[in-house]
Amino acid sequence: MNRLSNKYSSSFKNLLPLRGVFLGGIFLIAALLFGNSSQAQSFGRKYRSVLPKKPQFSQSHWQFAPGITYSPSVIGGRKQTALQSGDSSLIAQSKPHGKFGLYAEIGRYHITDKFILFSVFDYGLAYKSTGGRENYDDYWEVSDAKTPVAQGESSYRQHNASAFANAYFFRQIKEYDFLLHGPGINIDYAFINKFDNTHTLPGIETWTTTAFNIQLHYKISYGIKMRGNWMILPSLETPILNILPFTSGIPGTQAFSSRYQPFTLSCKIMLLKPWRQKFCPPVKSIEAPQMPDKGE
Repeated sequence: MNRLSNKYSSSFKNLLPLRGVFLGGIFLIAALLFGNSSQAQSFGRKYRSVLPKKPQFSQSHWQFAPGITYSPSVIGGRKQTALQSGDSSLIAQSKPHGKFGLYAEIGRYHITDKFILFSVFDYGLAYKSTGGRENYDDYWEVSDAKTPVAQGESSYRQHNASAFANAYFFRQIKEYDFLLHGPGINIDYAFINKFDNTHTLPGIETWTTTAFNIQLHYKISYGIKMRGNWMILPSLETPILNILPFTSGIPGTQAFSSRYQPFTLSCKIMLLKPWRQKFCPPVKSIEAPQMPDKGE
């Protein structure tokens, strides 16, 4: 049984880096299939770009987005052998669960045609709350018999102040519908970092959450040009690489004996600003025609 448990733990560790590769592969395929295009085509039909452009709109303005977060565990439960004594094994069985949180951002977008790949950029500040919990079950195992030792639940909750920046591929798919997707970076500081670990069994691998994090993420948005001067963009974002602390290519949050993959679902509002020329060219005065003299 110890060999099976160790084999399971080894397989678990080997599968974890594949999660980052898997997520990165999905987004790379999306980038290749739905790459940047200023001229939209749908079944051979071309549409005029829905992105704001001069002389109708300014190419840079404000945006904001309310949303929610959810941090499930993609891999699932974990089984570790804490102690081996003859035919008896002290087993720690853990099962992670995600928690919902709130999200809100404000920032600015910028649209340009100077780059081959990316047409839209944005940056700003955000509040982001993430959390998760882990149920654990410790027991002695002898052959097929189990003797319970301890059960309980650990949980964490982080309230983050975040700065972000994104670069997007643009693909228009209908007359007023378009797709934005691309990589970005977020810098998070947990000004409230609640970590309640009630699982104190020695001999198992555990992690604690960190207050300062830098991550690469990928974001996908489906945009709709509304009547009036605004656009609405339902968006989904998830990390694809932890930079600080570096976690060997495994994205997400490490807590207790589990790893959590945060997802942020938001509804971005892009405000369109009518473009006004700052400096008007000088207008030459037009001389009034002279009236002929009555005597002529």
